[in-house]
Amino acid sequence: MRVSKISSYVRFINDVSQRRQPSAIREITGMLPSLSKDCIVLAGGMPNGDAFPLLSAQFRLRDGSVIDVDEAEMKIGLQYSPTDGYPPLMAKMKEFISRYHLHGSDAEKSDIKLRHIMTPGSQDALSKLLEATIAPGDFIISEKHVYTGVVSAAEPWQPNFLLVDSDGDGMKPEALREALSSWDPSECRKADSGVPKILYTCPSGGNPTGTSLTLARKKEIYGIAQEYNLLIIEDDPYYFLQFSDVLPPSFLSLDTDGRVVRLDSFSKILAAGMRLGCLSGPPEIVERIALHQQVSIMHVPTLLQIVFLKLLDGWGWDGFNRHVESVKELYQTRCNLALDACKKHLSGLAEWYKPGGGMFLWLKVKNVTDTRSLVMVDGVAKGVLCVPGEPFQPAATRKPTPYVRVSYSSASPEMIDEGLRRLAEVIKERHQKNNSVN
Repeated sequence: MRVSKISSYVRFINDVSQRRQPSAIREITGMLPSLSKDCIVLAGGMPNGDAFPLLSAQFRLRDGSVIDVDEAEMKIGLQYSPTDGYPPLMAKMKEFISRYHLHGSDAEKSDIKLRHIMTPGSQDALSKLLEATIAPGDFIISEKHVYTGVVSAAEPWQPNFLLVDSDGDGMKPEALREALSSWDPSECRKADSGVPKILYTCPSGGNPTGTSLTLARKKEIYGIAQEYNLLIIEDDPYYFLQFSDVLPPSFLSLDTDGRVVRLDSFSKILAAGMRLGCLSGPPEIVERIALHQQVSIMHVPTLLQIVFLKLLDGWGWDGFNRHVESVKELYQTRCNLALDACKKHLSGLAEWYKPGGGMFLWLKVKNVTDTRSLVMVDGVAKGVLCVPGEPFQPAATRKPTPYVRVSYSSASPEMIDEGLRRLAEVIKERHQKNNSVN
């Protein structure tokens, strides 16, 4: 049985989130941009802008161009703004989502409703999304090795993780279906059925594995999500860092039912410290995030949103495309250097897949069952630091693992080669130690 468009999101929203109510002051703040110019505002507790010490700013870009924030823009940038985002930037984000994910897609043809909200990076959005949707005992479906930010954000809520096998092309659809086979799809519309309801995926150059889901797998996984009425969390910070000539369609572009919540991040392609992201999805779900954001951060810093908008406007979409292409080429070059160094130093010592994008190599060390001490003790002593595979597992099912995550994103070519040479020495010494014991 295949479920049609989602008509009710009650199944996906937990009791805590359902109890959230709008902040009256935040709702009024959201009205301000649309008020007539002759409206006298005696409502919100906005500080007087004349008391702010900053007047203007100038940002120099690598290409020699300059972004000027004049006094009028700075006055706006230093003030409170709507929770969803600075209105001119929100119009740009709708254009962004339409251009890269909806134009000509199944989602566009099905006319699904979307709402967008600016978030301080995608991690905060992910955390708030999990806090809105899961309750103790609920299942989160993910790959067996999953981004640590998911585990850390979810585990205080005491969920269960339904872990699915993957390979060099990401999550295996047949393994997903097998994992769900204990439940009856006919029960999936009931709020208290116990049928898993959340599927988390990092589909492009995933963290930690570096794998990218193929379009065929995305379509098959989406079909299974329809059958079991799953909400898909598409956490996609490496979307523009995929090592392919053409960016494949996202889950959002395939969504004809309103069952995908997409997290876009600009940390990897513009500036990690600016903490800029955009969450897009069904209005009923995004509303829950907005209500939480109203009483937490209130909004993403207005000045950063203005600078981001001026950067996008100055580039145009062609300029944005050229920029992300150059960023992709930077990481692809470093990835190839890391692959060459692995072949040179780690052949016979470890196995790996060629990453589909992103920043990581996922190594499986041969004849080592637990890489924690290998990495955190022996590796550090040898002068190389990676991440052992163990933290990329939920605590309840965490066990020793032979995996190591290697990042090639910021190290120089010489450091990548030397670091992997040192890692190879560590592995060899561990093998020698194990052989002497045996």
